[in-house]
Amino acid sequence: MRKQLNYEWHWFWDTGNGEMGNNGIHIIDLCRWLMGKEHPAPRALSIGGRFAFQDCGETANTQIALLDYQPAPLLCEIRNVKAPSSPEGIGKYRNLQSGMIMDCEGGCFAGDATGGTFFDKQGKEIKTIKPSYFGDAEALVTRHFANFIEAVRSRKKDDLSAESLTGYRSVICCHMANTSHRLGKQSSPEAIAEAAREKGELSDAFERCRGYLRRNGVDLSSTPATLGPWLTFDPDQEKFVGEFAEQANALAQREYRAPFIVPKII
Repeated sequence: MRKQLNYEWHWFWDTGNGEMGNNGIHIIDLCRWLMGKEHPAPRALSIGGRFAFQDCGETANTQIALLDYQPAPLLCEIRNVKAPSSPEGIGKYRNLQSGMIMDCEGGCFAGDATGGTFFDKQGKEIKTIKPSYFGDAEALVTRHFANFIEAVRSRKKDDLSAESLTGYRSVICCHMANTSHRLGKQSSPEAIAEAAREKGELSDAFERCRGYLRRNGVDLSSTPATLGPWLTFDPDQEKFVGEFAEQANALAQREYRAPFIVPKII
């Protein structure tokens, strides 16, 4: 049913984690690092859906994940619908088409892994950080791969720029958002807007998302988005707790097929 399994495996729950786990992870990992958060978010909620594409994909191609860190939440917006296929189709936020914005007490940072700009509260530029000694984004990715291979060859964990546990904790955030989406229900835009009012930043993100979809020919009144429930995660037990925990934990581990089994370590 699909021509190129070598990439489109991302869009099926049996084999992938959608755009949240494909590209969202990179930004979530950077943000968690900048925020100094050593654990996954305490709870998460998703708003999203698969729009415009008439295919057999299952995962959301448009998604808002609110990772409710305290005192500042982490908000990840995924936009993967462009019709017509203009580079401007996904829109911009604070003049940034992709990357991250970190709001701080004295202003904000806007950029990505290769560099960016600091602004004060009035929007005046304070300092710009040019691409690091790694170079552009492609060179940075190459360096990541090289570092992993170096550590494999040396068998020394300390040779890694970041140990696997760091990536694991960030990936949990993506799984939390996707699990909320999978347990959610299609809802009217009015119902989603009402639910989002609990968090001002989520309400703003939903209105931005609604506008972006409208510009790409998607009307949420006739093609509803899915509103997921709040899911709470206990980092010590490494499982969901509270409301919806049973359903969420059931999605946290797949049924293995012998002999392809990941053993439990007690």
